[in-house]
Amino acid sequence: MVILTAAAIGAAGYGVYKGGQAAVQKGKELATEHERGQKRREQSSELNTKASSRQERIAKLNSLRTMEPTASLSSSSSSDSASSESQRQKNVVASFRARQEATKSERGLKGLLKRGGK
Repeated sequence: MVILTAAAIGAAGYGVYKGGQAAVQKGKELATEHERGQKRREQSSELNTKASSRQERIAKLNSLRTMEPTASLSSSSSSDSASSESQRQKNVVASFRARQEATKSERGLKGLLKRGGK
């Protein structure tokens, strides 16, 4: 009887040991999955902000494209308005190019920061 009790206690201990191992493994899997989910949510929100800013930039480009040719044709009625309109167009194009250059340099700085300045 003592032997059976000892065997039962040993079997129960072994079961608890194996159950503990399984619980630890499952806990690690759940923690990893939670971390991945958080990272996915962060990336998703970043992707959404980038997509909206990209749509805004595309809309600005399209408005500049449609504005330039038609404005020069419609303002040809008087020389004063034509020169002021062409000057305005030049200013718009110059500011657009300046923003492009600023964006390029900003991207370059971000790339350097990501690479650690190498």
